Amino acid sequence: MTSKTLERRLATFTIGFLAIYIPFETWWSWGHGLFLDPFYVVDFIGMVLLLWGALYSRRRPGTPGVLAAGWAWTSANFWRAFWDRVQAFSAGEPLDFGEFELCIVGSAA
Repeated sequence: MTSKTLERRLATFTIGFLAIYIPFETWWSWGHGLFLDPFYVVDFIGMVLLLWGALYSRRRPGTPGVLAAGWAWTSANFWRAFWDRVQAFSAGEPLDFGEFELCIVGSAA
């Protein structure tokens, strides 16, 4: 498998990932109020980088820089979210969905 084929497959996977991630994260960040969570800006930047990188890599294989940056940004954000939940759980604070939430966020990171 060539690097361009691998890049194209990653770009296709990324588009599928975004089809699930964008609506779910938007719904989750909306919370129970009228406004999005301020941390949604960090998620949005990752979404834009992933979409831009995936579309660019599908159009011009051999240029995975933006796609790699999008995955790096989003992965770092997932790790931040995971450790925020670990800290809250360790302090005895309730999570919205308990231990299940910790497992889901941990598996995404």
